[in-house]
Amino acid sequence: MEHLDVCKEAVIELTKLVPSVGEGDDAAAARHYRSVLDLETKANSIYRDLSVKVAQGAFFGGIREDILGLMKTIDSIADTAKDAGRLLMLGKVKDKDALDLLLSPDTTRLMEAIIAAVSSLQELIVALDSDKSAALLKVQKVQEAEETADVAKLPILKGLFEETKQIDPVMVIQLRDFIFAADDVADNSENASDAILVLVAKGYG
Repeated sequence: MEHLDVCKEAVIELTKLVPSVGEGDDAAAARHYRSVLDLETKANSIYRDLSVKVAQGAFFGGIREDILGLMKTIDSIADTAKDAGRLLMLGKVKDKDALDLLLSPDTTRLMEAIIAAVSSLQELIVALDSDKSAALLKVQKVQEAEETADVAKLPILKGLFEETKQIDPVMVIQLRDFIFAADDVADNSENASDAILVLVAKGYG
């Protein structure tokens, strides 16, 4: 849970970074980006420590590899948040149409969806400790958040490639890659929920 909490904090900082860039607030953008980097580093450190404990411990039996895979997938949430932040900060976003896209309701919905996916994953892990039936319902909630993110990204991508938009082609590529990286946060959350589903099927929880 501590590992996932740190990963979620990185995602939250990413969602704060986006409007900072859209509003042209370079100082705030740099602050949020640094937080994403620091939190990703912290998540990696926790992941390494947990991996050693699981690998060396005389517990978990036949599901040790599944636990390790789950932790790696959870760690990927922070990794993709860092990747998305780096892509957004790679070159200064100047075009008005690009800035408007970052501040659009569609981008806001995408950011809300990726936070919802990670939050639902947290709820799933908590439920796994007490109620297996409730945990299975939480798996569906993570999947729904991932689907919402998929739907939200489509109009943003469409807006990037509209002929009426005056966005530099290099900036189009930069923002396109950012959108896909941000969406990967939700994808990794869903992958983690799938890994938990396997654990439940094997009798864990």
